[in-house]
Amino acid sequence: MSFWLWESLPWMYRILGLGWTVVAVLILVFALFAPLSRALVLGFAVLIGTQCWHGPTYCITRAIRWWVVAILAVRAVRAVARLGRSTSPPSPGRTAMLLMGALAVGSALWARDPRSSILLAASFVMGLVIIFIGLWRVLDHVDLAAQLPGPAAWFGLLVFGASYLAVLVAWATNDWPQWVRTGWEGRFSGIFINANMLGLLGATLLPLVAAAPRQVLGRISAIRWLVVAAIGYAIFLSGSRSAIIGSAGALILILFYRNRAGAVALVTLGGAALWAGVTYAPLDAYELDQSAFGHITRTKHLSTLSGRFELWELGLDAARENPVAGGGWGASRVLHDDDFGSEDLMSAGGIYRGTNLHSAHIQILVDLGWTGLLLFWIYCADVMRFGLSVLGAARTARNETLLLVFASAAGMIADTFVHGGVFSMGSPGALIFWAFGTVCLKEGSLMRQRAREERLRGSGPSWRPRERPADAGAPAQ
Repeated sequence: MSFWLWESLPWMYRILGLGWTVVAVLILVFALFAPLSRALVLGFAVLIGTQCWHGPTYCITRAIRWWVVAILAVRAVRAVARLGRSTSPPSPGRTAMLLMGALAVGSALWARDPRSSILLAASFVMGLVIIFIGLWRVLDHVDLAAQLPGPAAWFGLLVFGASYLAVLVAWATNDWPQWVRTGWEGRFSGIFINANMLGLLGATLLPLVAAAPRQVLGRISAIRWLVVAAIGYAIFLSGSRSAIIGSAGALILILFYRNRAGAVALVTLGGAALWAGVTYAPLDAYELDQSAFGHITRTKHLSTLSGRFELWELGLDAARENPVAGGGWGASRVLHDDDFGSEDLMSAGGIYRGTNLHSAHIQILVDLGWTGLLLFWIYCADVMRFGLSVLGAARTARNETLLLVFASAAGMIADTFVHGGVFSMGSPGALIFWAFGTVCLKEGSLMRQRAREERLRGSGPSWRPRERPADAGAPAQ
C-alpha cells in the first residue's frame, strides 16, 4: 500500500474490489465539498477507522487519512481567509499551541534527520490548523458543547455495541482469529487493534453520556444507562488503568459540582473502603493477577509502571543534550537506534518501529526542550482554568454541559503523563484531545470577555450563555 493516491487506489481496486474503492473516493469527495463542520466529523470517523482491525476499513482509512487531513487543513485556512478572523477574544492556550506548531517546523533546522522532522512536523501542524483554526471558526456558529452529548451517546452505543457483537459473532461461528482480535480473554479491545484505544474512548464518552441533562441527550436518554453500562464495562475489560482512573476522576468532578458535601463524603468513604480492601485482603500478588482484576493490576509491572520508568529515564537522558530547544520534532521517536533514518521511520504515511516514551510531557521535552514543554503547559493550564471558572459559576443546564466537556478534557490531560499519542495527529485520540480542549479554550475566552464587560458596566462578574450571531444556524463552510 502506498501513500500516493494514484498508487493506492489501483491497489485497493485489485485487493478489495470496486465497491471499497468507490467508498474511498466518496470519502475524499465528501471531505472536499461537505460543510466544514460535517467534514470535520468525517475526518474523525476516518481516523477511528485506522484503529479498527476490520481489513477493508483499516486499509482504506490508512491509505487516505493524510489526504483527508490535508483537505481539512486547506479548507480551514480557506474558511478563515474568506470569513475573516474569528470574533472571539484571544486565548493563551490557543496562542501557545500555534507557537508550538511554528517551533515544530523550525526545529527541523537543528534536527539530526531534517527530512523526518519536517514530515512529522507538517502532519502535526495540519492537525493544529484543523483544530485551532478550522474548529475554532466553526465554534463561532455551532454550539458544540450543547450538541455533543447526544451524538456522543449514539456513537458510544455504535462502537461499544459493535465490540460486544464482534465477540458474540466470533463465539457463535467458532471464529478463533476474530475471538483473539477482540481480546475478550485478556485485555478487551473490541473492534479496535489496541485495548488502550477502547479504554481512552470510553473514558472520554462516559462523563458525557452518564451526566448529560436529559433534554440535551434527546431520544437516546431512554436507554442512557444501557449505554453507560456498555461503556463502563468495556473500560474495565480494557485493563487500561489510566482510563479507569480518568473515568473515576471525571465522575467525581461532576459529582462535586452537583453536590459538594456529598461528593466529599462519598469519595472519602470509597477511598477508605478501597484502602481497607487492598490492605487486608488475603491475596498475594499471584492470586491478585489470577483474579477478575488481574488484567488491571498486572502486579509484575506495577513497580515500573509497565516499563515506563525505563522509557522516561531514556527520554530525560536524551533531553539533556539540548534542554532549551530539544533535538528537533520527532527526535523522541528515534532514541533506540543511532542509524534509524527517515526511510525506516516513515512508510506509507505511518510511523513504524519508533520509540514510544509513553509520556507526552517527556516526548515534547525531547523534541522541543523546555520551550516546547512550557507552551504545552500553558495550553493545559488554560484548559484547567476554564474548568475552575465553570465550577465557580452559577449552576445552570448549560454550565453543567460545559463541565462534562471539561471533565473529559481534564481526564485526557491526566492521561498525557502516561501516554504520548496526543502529538500524533493521525490518531483519533489526538483529535479528541485537542478538539475537547479547544471547546474549553473557546468557552473560557468568552467567559473572561463577558466578565470584563460586566466589570466595565460596573456590575459584578457573572456569565450567561453567549448570544449567537444571526447566522448561527448556518455552519461555517
